[in-house]
Amino acid sequence: MIGSILLILMYMLLVIIGLISVDVINRKFVHREIRHKKSIAMGIFLAAYTLLVFSLYYSLSFDGVLWGSPHFWVFALFAFIGLPVSVALTVGAYLLYFKNFSVKSIVVLIVSMFLFSFAASNFHDFVWCAHATNFYTHAKAGSYDLEVWRYVLGMPNDYRIFGGFMTLLMSIWMFLGFKFANSFLRDINKKFVFAGVLLLGSFLYFVDMAPFYGRIVVILSTATLLPLSIYSFIKSFEKVKW
Repeated sequence: MIGSILLILMYMLLVIIGLISVDVINRKFVHREIRHKKSIAMGIFLAAYTLLVFSLYYSLSFDGVLWGSPHFWVFALFAFIGLPVSVALTVGAYLLYFKNFSVKSIVVLIVSMFLFSFAASNFHDFVWCAHATNFYTHAKAGSYDLEVWRYVLGMPNDYRIFGGFMTLLMSIWMFLGFKFANSFLRDINKKFVFAGVLLLGSFLYFVDMAPFYGRIVVILSTATLLPLSIYSFIKSFEKVKW
């Protein structure tokens, strides 16, 4: 009970920090044109591509729970942080290269994309826990993947509770992402944002479930869901008025 209350308070603090950040960006960043924007965009894209390659390599090299805790945390770092960050940077680099907008706009775009990408990572948590618990109808204890959840946060060792809290966190990321975007940008296509989150989250789910579904499914999801998620995010910002 205490762990749940503390975690909810942490989520509330996250929302407060996000809302304050909107005001900080509004006051500190200016509508100044970006010089050498194509060179900057190429630099961001190269960084994103490098991170994507490393993240895919380490994510797809993981062979399930038999590998042990250290290998899992390397996998989790690249799969659930590295891959979403690389997608966010790829979208930002593409739009920076082809669109004309200010310093403030690109900061808002990238921050929003980080939030939407992490929401996709949490959507993966929701789907994965639903799979593990027969759609949250049966208790299922975790292994070393819930070590932080149990020992640091003091939460019960149950994927149903973990999945519920990660779904709440996904909602917070989405709320803050739209709060950032709508505070500074106009005409965002929310349908494509939701599509991007669902596609990226589904891709991460299949990556995580590679030992269950097999490599063919992971290869197909990498070839379809990953590029479609990037395309959807680009489309969501394509007609934005900067």
